[in-house]
Amino acid sequence: MQTKASSQMKAVNKTDCTKRIITIPNLLSIVRLLLIPLIVYCYLVLKNSILTAIVVFVSGLTDTADGYIARRYNMISEIGKALDPIADKLTQGVMLLCLVSRF
Repeated sequence: MQTKASSQMKAVNKTDCTKRIITIPNLLSIVRLLLIPLIVYCYLVLKNSILTAIVVFVSGLTDTADGYIARRYNMISEIGKALDPIADKLTQGVMLLCLVSRF
């Protein structure tokens, strides 16, 4: 049975998290954004498909970890709600452009 104080504390913690900018999920989304130029470099400049696949795999792992941590530890933030889909779409778009440019 929850007391009024504990339910108020949970509400305060949830509010605090939605306003925070620096959270682990947001940092993982930023890492994913920083991996995008590395994907392009590995694929188009180095022409190393295996290294590119590893970088894309790491990007996918950060995406999975980002979502899991955000939901499991209630670290869902307003900026994260925008940052995560942006990182996803940019990664997908860059991968598409890389493949189109090569084939």
